Amino acid sequence: MKAVWLWSMAITVVFAIGLLWFTEIPLGIPGEWTWKRLPSEETTNEVVLGSLQAGVLGLVFAAVAWFGLGHISTGSLRQVAGWLAGLMLASMAWLFGVQESPPDGFRLSKAPWVLYYPSMTGYFYKARYEVTDTRDFLSKYEALMAEGDVLHVGTHPPGMFVMYRGLIAMVDRHPGLVPVVNATVPVSAEAAFEQIESGPFRDKAPFTASDRAVIWLGALLAHGSVAFTMLPLFGLLRLWMSRAGAWKAICFWPLFPAVVVFLPKCDVLFTGLVVTFAWAWLTAVQRRSIVLGCVAGLLGWIGLCLSLVFLPIGLLAFLATAIYAYGDRSSEVAEPPAMPEPPSRNAAIKRTIARLAGPALGGGVAVIGMTILLGVVGQINLLAVWVANYRNHAGFYAQYPRTRWLWVPVNALELILAIGTPVAVLAGIGLVRGWKNKDRRWNHALACAVSIVWGLLWLSGKNSGEAARLWIPLMPFVVCLLAVEDFHQAPDDSATDEGAPRDSRVWLGSLLLQAVVCVATVMRISGFHYGQ
Repeated sequence: MKAVWLWSMAITVVFAIGLLWFTEIPLGIPGEWTWKRLPSEETTNEVVLGSLQAGVLGLVFAAVAWFGLGHISTGSLRQVAGWLAGLMLASMAWLFGVQESPPDGFRLSKAPWVLYYPSMTGYFYKARYEVTDTRDFLSKYEALMAEGDVLHVGTHPPGMFVMYRGLIAMVDRHPGLVPVVNATVPVSAEAAFEQIESGPFRDKAPFTASDRAVIWLGALLAHGSVAFTMLPLFGLLRLWMSRAGAWKAICFWPLFPAVVVFLPKCDVLFTGLVVTFAWAWLTAVQRRSIVLGCVAGLLGWIGLCLSLVFLPIGLLAFLATAIYAYGDRSSEVAEPPAMPEPPSRNAAIKRTIARLAGPALGGGVAVIGMTILLGVVGQINLLAVWVANYRNHAGFYAQYPRTRWLWVPVNALELILAIGTPVAVLAGIGLVRGWKNKDRRWNHALACAVSIVWGLLWLSGKNSGEAARLWIPLMPFVVCLLAVEDFHQAPDDSATDEGAPRDSRVWLGSLLLQAVVCVATVMRISGFHYGQ
């Protein structure tokens, strides 16, 4: 059965590569939004060399994943931590190396351009050249939102600006960091920095070595967040999976094409915080812990200071735990009466409220308390800012109209290409099984919650264009749906002559197929329109 899955994944990989490389079918809707294909005919040698480089890196990452699998189930906690650290380091090498595989001009040079130019993000630019006092900036932020900008500034809370103000202050206080950080800048990014230094903003906004260090630190944070995401993701999956199952699932994460294509955008930066929040909240509900609920609330509040994307993330986590608690009867009397009756709906509702009350109380206290504290310290009405952010985001579609009904099927295909077709196959199988199997409560709860939240976003029209980028913070939950447990719990999962489970080899094959489609996407698609 698993071999059939592998062949199915291979067919989808051929389809994806054929669509991206051998057709000119628009990747989006012309006139509204399309992704750009990178040149290939004029850069054949670069494509070949880049493919070889990415292939070597993919084999190295797969080797770490494979050998780690052999030790993760029986190792001590210290050994598990060591293998997780090794996997994260291997993922960092993969992320940097694969981004250096496309033709010249589309490599890691994208990082300085994306993080510096206001048309790309604008967070560094405003924090460096337009903000002189952070507290004063916060006190005037509501007025800034009232200006109605519908792009990066107007649709985000102040968190990203504050983050860059913090990086700027850190570099100013510790100038010894500047040469150390700048020494890690690759050649391709170095060329982009040189263009910025001699670019059109040089007279208005002088660009220093310290500025270069701050931008590169921002890029390193985004890359580090992708690698770090695997740690809380492993902890989250361990709530319902074995060590081996959790390990096999998280190995797919750095191979998501959208994650690599859109580095170092903040959408990718958020993933580590997203999963840490979800892990804390789900654990809080499982343990009925007010303290962990408070931790989850604090993490969620930090996320809401960065982006409103944490609203659907919070809804997804809450729905998953509510569905889990509704079907969990572990707290009822161990010995049922002789004539058992079907569980009452009212009893299930009361049980759900009882399970969620403590964590919700802790989370609510954290969110309200931090909002009040920031209001006092920074003189900012954060609630009013969030409302203004939502209105400005809605105003985007007034200025840039979209044909909503056309984007529904386009978004479906875009999502499949963004997460990679092998992952899409495994996630589809896992999603259907999660719907059907109520006995595996966490799987069922998460499958239902993901379907509801993602479906609402899909039908709302809020992601009509750029869905591959905008949905990245939700993509770690796709990892949670992967049907990887079949690769180590099947009856025929016996050791081969080499000592490796047969089904684990199928998993390794699916991992390599995912790496292939990731490389093919990164080397063909640009996530940024540099000329605009």
